[in-house]
Amino acid sequence: MVKLFACGVNEYRNAPKLDFCVNDSKVFCDTFQQNIVINKEDITIVTDDGIIDNTEYCKKLKEFCDHSEEEDILVVFHSGHGGVDENNDSFLLMTNSLNEYTYVYTDQIINFLNYSKAKSKVVILDCCHSDVGDKFVPPIDEEEAVESFYGKGITIFCACKKQERATTEDGNISVFTKFLCEALKSQYLIKDNVLYFNDLQNLVSIYAQNYNRKHSGEEQTPVMRTSMIGTLTLPTRIHKEKRKKQKYSIETSELDILDIEDDCKVGKNGQYRKYYSVRVVMKKNITEETIAEEILKVVELLKENNLPLISYKQAIFQNHPIEIVYILFYGDDIDYIANIYKYLAVWTLYDDYNWHKKNVMKSDKEGYYSWCYNSSYEYLKKMRLEYTFTDDELISFWKDKISIVVRKTSQFDTKYHSYKAGDMNIEEFCNCSKKIYNDLQAIYNKCDDACFPIPYSKYEDFHDKSYTLVADARSIVFISAVYKKETKNEKHLKDSIELELKNYYKTLKEWKDILQIQDGGV
Repeated sequence: MVKLFACGVNEYRNAPKLDFCVNDSKVFCDTFQQNIVINKEDITIVTDDGIIDNTEYCKKLKEFCDHSEEEDILVVFHSGHGGVDENNDSFLLMTNSLNEYTYVYTDQIINFLNYSKAKSKVVILDCCHSDVGDKFVPPIDEEEAVESFYGKGITIFCACKKQERATTEDGNISVFTKFLCEALKSQYLIKDNVLYFNDLQNLVSIYAQNYNRKHSGEEQTPVMRTSMIGTLTLPTRIHKEKRKKQKYSIETSELDILDIEDDCKVGKNGQYRKYYSVRVVMKKNITEETIAEEILKVVELLKENNLPLISYKQAIFQNHPIEIVYILFYGDDIDYIANIYKYLAVWTLYDDYNWHKKNVMKSDKEGYYSWCYNSSYEYLKKMRLEYTFTDDELISFWKDKISIVVRKTSQFDTKYHSYKAGDMNIEEFCNCSKKIYNDLQAIYNKCDDACFPIPYSKYEDFHDKSYTLVADARSIVFISAVYKKETKNEKHLKDSIELELKNYYKTLKEWKDILQIQDGGV
């Protein structure tokens, strides 16, 4: 059962008044209740007027924690002034706070939660300088079974880094709480009628990146710290039809095996081997300590499901056991859509060492396995999050770029028909083409990996068609921009341009059609 404790502090004895923190608390609770399965009586709002002293706050939080059961998920939300003392310890200010004796330190909140019976706890801090660092994220006991640890622990989600300030854009609600509420309402994140907290954190980070691009000097970087191997799951009130996937897939509560392909590969001694290639999207954290277990889990799931084989050589090895499995592990759906894998792994039934790169290990159960970490993962992940746009920004970005592309392509079309009519010679036409091509190339460079739609956005087709249109426009002009009369004939030039123009205008019509269909125009 999910239980929520929320507090917004507006009034302070020794700090500037904040007019929006009570609103943050109320809006967050309302949005949470509308989208997450939670009983009204399990929502505790500790102050309606924004006034509370440190003793009263701690008393109510302790009561909230003491009334929890093992299966509960406790969520603590706080909006107000925060700070860091000379020892670099983070604290929250209450109405009566004057010094370290009247601050509520994050240590105290964590201690209350740790002594509760609840298996999973979340602290959300919408305060300045709120990142608590890794102090509350102890190393995981590697000898403790993953199964017994999964879903247990504490997650702390902070509005900003220690050196940053939390702020409001309109004076009514803080930007971080706004991001949280928008993410809670997003149908993009719903999978199997639950919301994975890692996905929520990813989407909030995307919103923050968009905000930071527009508000230089007021940047907020949300930070999540967690001691969970798995990720928290919140049951949702939003029921969404399952998205369409590849013909064969296997879904579990901890991972999805997608894009399953089978084939017949030649292994040791030239013998045929039954081979599977899969992409695995994790629903919990995957680390070097857990990768071996996840490899074997994927192999076992493939064996259990006994999927039909479609290889033309299937008759040769239809009755063979699975002998080779090639696995790409993705941290979450955003990674999967961007094709940014975290780990590459190989499992073989026999000691087919030619399939393994290095570090081959013999399984305690069956077979041999090896894996390697993608050294570019963190960089690519950061770039992907930075340039994933909300729907409004995605539409605005492409409409702006396409308007320039259409204008430049129209200029080219006019010059081309002047050239065809004999109003300008080939040299003049090619010189004009070079100038237009440079402009289009500059636009293309800005569009190439410059933005991505939110996962499962209804504007994915719009995004793909926009990118294609920019590429098609560049291709038309490129032909004449690089034309050399001594090596090519003019008839071939004209035929190529006519073909590319036809393709471009076809794409432009499709782009306009998508623009009209989606939401009746955007």
